[in-house]
Amino acid sequence: MITSTDIEFNENSHRYKIKDSKPAQYIPSVTTITGLLNKPYLVEWAAREAATAAAYAVAERDQLNDQAITACIDAGRKAPRDLRDHGASVGTMVHRRIKSALTDWINSDLSDESIEADLAMNAFHEWYSTHVLDVDAEPMLVERIVVHPSGLYCGTFDLLIKNANNTMTLVDFKTSNQSESNPLAIYPEYFFQVAAYRKAILDSPEFIIDNIVDAQLVALGKNGHLGVTVLDADVLDEYADAFMSMARVHPVYNEAKRRINKLNKQEKMIREEIHD
Repeated sequence: MITSTDIEFNENSHRYKIKDSKPAQYIPSVTTITGLLNKPYLVEWAAREAATAAAYAVAERDQLNDQAITACIDAGRKAPRDLRDHGASVGTMVHRRIKSALTDWINSDLSDESIEADLAMNAFHEWYSTHVLDVDAEPMLVERIVVHPSGLYCGTFDLLIKNANNTMTLVDFKTSNQSESNPLAIYPEYFFQVAAYRKAILDSPEFIIDNIVDAQLVALGKNGHLGVTVLDADVLDEYADAFMSMARVHPVYNEAKRRINKLNKQEKMIREEIHD
């Protein structure tokens, strides 16, 4: 049986590898598997940001010619990727600061200068005061790797807290901003993620824990706003069942994608030969 001590995490590639495995063996992460989910809101966001960036690029120009139009289109194409990367960077900063605040962990990267990370941490301290200190809860496990005994998936959960009545609550921090259409800054895949972490902890003999009664999705907005969504055990069990179905499908999906990519390359080569 594989446990967290058998796993090493590569922060650059965001992949989980079984230590000393030759050839290298990887276990898909929770977020990799939830990548199978349809995300229409992400498509809408990318389209909106691309259009906005292109519109601003047009407005900044006195006149438009072919070269200027191409530059505006390029600005639109680049905007969603840049915003995504920036958001991920801020999210990493915030998670590192939270880990430092909850443990004795020290990292040189904490010297970042980010107003958005500062505002998100203000939201974290607000959450910690009201959902930990004021209710006599205490942090138990911080940023721990967990592997499901089936070997189907693994991941790193943010925080497990012990409540005053000795039950446990799983906490997952997100740095999504709130909006009119999504005031809690919570998206469907987040439900699957916390459910998967909870199931892995409960099923693994590595963690002698059987009373994770709920989970909190804590949105620490990069604008300083705080949003908390609580999922009870029954809801988490339903999402965990659905996640396990995705985890079983994932290897089949990957193999199908590999074969399709191979055929697409062959088809491209044939077209190029015909064209020549």
